[in-house]
Amino acid sequence: MPAAAAGRMLAEDVLKCEGGLVFKRDPSISGGGMCVVAEILKCGGGLVFKEDPSVSGGGECVVANVLKCGAGFEFKEDPSISGGGGCVVAAVVNCGAGFEFKKDPSMSGGGGCVVAALLKCGAGFEFKEDPSIRGGGECVVTNVVKCDAGFEFKKDNPPTGGGKCVAVGTTIRT
Repeated sequence: MPAAAAGRMLAEDVLKCEGGLVFKRDPSISGGGMCVVAEILKCGGGLVFKEDPSVSGGGECVVANVLKCGAGFEFKEDPSISGGGGCVVAAVVNCGAGFEFKKDPSMSGGGGCVVAALLKCGAGFEFKEDPSIRGGGECVVTNVVKCDAGFEFKKDNPPTGGGKCVAVGTTIRT
């Protein structure tokens, strides 16, 4: 034993830590330390040990990062629960004909079925996206429509993709 340490006992020589606790040296106390929660605790099913940086050597059992979620759902980590989260609607959901799944940025991992971006429209019509309907729109008259002799296609004002056949040289007032 070095002369400087003679006549002095170190904390680790004296402290015996009980089950679930281990001795952790404290650099601010020369040769000292304390009993803290062991770094790895045995946690129940669906839980894992998460180290807590604010408690030296400690932590707690939290929800495991991967939970088994039902069909159409997936696990999404929740930053407000350390190591936890919940089952949310999966990124891909089967939607009916003419609809598609659109993620909702306000709902973590969620969303809903909306009108598909491309609908099959009848002859002389095309799909026009409607910004007020997320992912939706409607069939409108195409930009080019075959009109009878002496008539021409004029776009509506404002141009929403629609219009009508008018006599050649006619001015449409709005």
